[in-house]
Amino acid sequence: MDIKGDREKLEILLTEYNKVQDSAEHHDQLNWNVALLFITLTGGLFVLLIKKEISNPIQYWMFSLFGVSLCLFAMYFSISFNKKINNKYTRAIEIEKIIVANYGLDFMQQHRQYENDKPQKGLYLSFWIIFALLYLLNLFFFKSL
Repeated sequence: MDIKGDREKLEILLTEYNKVQDSAEHHDQLNWNVALLFITLTGGLFVLLIKKEISNPIQYWMFSLFGVSLCLFAMYFSISFNKKINNKYTRAIEIEKIIVANYGLDFMQQHRQYENDKPQKGLYLSFWIIFALLYLLNLFFFKSL
């Protein structure tokens, strides 16, 4: 049995585990920062439209379609970042399983305990879909009020 080789492999796995965790946290934080930026932009634009601050019909249409575009882009951004984040957490789960199976160390359960949980991205995407629909409803039904 090569104890030194096993120790080096374990250290490599633990280093990768830490890097995966750091990267997942970084992407998650970035995802939320961008989401809050989009929420602020779309909310401010929506308030302008509802208060009828924009009287020119062409500008009104342009701003409304821009608002819908912002919502769709935010959904795309969120989906792409969530895939990256989920891939990183999946790798962290794999590393935990390897460490348990090969080294008998069962102290790493941070990610495995949530392995079967469903992501809550549906709630987040629903928010953007509702916002896009509000823009469209405002555009087609409330402009004339």
